Amino acid sequence: MGKSTQPPPLKEVDIARPVVEHLIGGGWDVYQEVETLYGIADVIALLEKKLWIIEVKNSLSLSLLAQAKRWLGSAHWVSIAIPKRAQGLPNTEARRFAMGLLEDMGIGTFIVNFSNNESGLLSKSLSTPPHMLRRPNIGSLRFIRENLKPQQKYFAAAGSRGGSHWTPYKESCFRIKSFVKINPGCLVKDLVDSLGKLHYGNTSSARNSISAMSRGGHVPGVVARHEDGKLRLYITED
Repeated sequence: MGKSTQPPPLKEVDIARPVVEHLIGGGWDVYQEVETLYGIADVIALLEKKLWIIEVKNSLSLSLLAQAKRWLGSAHWVSIAIPKRAQGLPNTEARRFAMGLLEDMGIGTFIVNFSNNESGLLSKSLSTPPHMLRRPNIGSLRFIRENLKPQQKYFAAAGSRGGSHWTPYKESCFRIKSFVKINPGCLVKDLVDSLGKLHYGNTSSARNSISAMSRGGHVPGVVARHEDGKLRLYITED
């Protein structure tokens, strides 16, 4: 029995990469795998306070359309990103219907062409621009924009899966490690006095939680040691 000639499924990170590179090349600040109150967006691009949200999938589906539609009203532009392989894009009734829905909703399409390039190249001729929403919901727009973090630019590539996105907890761990690196042997009290409550409800909760996390080895890169009856924090040697 012969081996299947069906190409392996494309990973969403591979589809997203050329889109991210294209946006950065155009001067956009690009944030990846961004957690918001409305879900996780694969790509959020920001340029002069204008917001563009892009959802990435390895095929055009109702699930992808629903994901993209969720962002309408919360950004100035919304697009999807899907691949084109050697066999081309199927010209089926279902696909024509889906593309018509995207057009009606004003959602753009990035087509990443894998036909002659394993890394994928953004196809400007096949891609379609989104319609601009000139008056998005001010509350949603402001919330998303004000909660973008520099770490979201590089922490996880767009299209990553398995909880790899940046979170308030991960930001706290990052800030704790950064503080301990500069202040080896510091007390938890010193850390909280300097950094504040982080993502915890109050400073007391922050002190108790950080002490427990450090003792249990749950702050990556940080180790807790009892010295002279006090719990002191250090960066792990490895």
